[in-house]
Amino acid sequence: MYSDYNKKGIVYKNAHLMDKPWGMSEFYVVDLDGNLLKFGQRIDT
Repeated sequence: MYSDYNKKGIVYKNAHLMDKPWGMSEFYVVDLDGNLLKFGQRIDT
């Protein structure tokens, strides 16, 4: 999903796919209504 959204240029600036210290891999997009949406997946350790 991230790759597809990134190619379309809709990933929120400075919020590209990142592994977070709380065990999630996350990125953000802004929808057409201006809502900030977070997508994430748990990182298996």
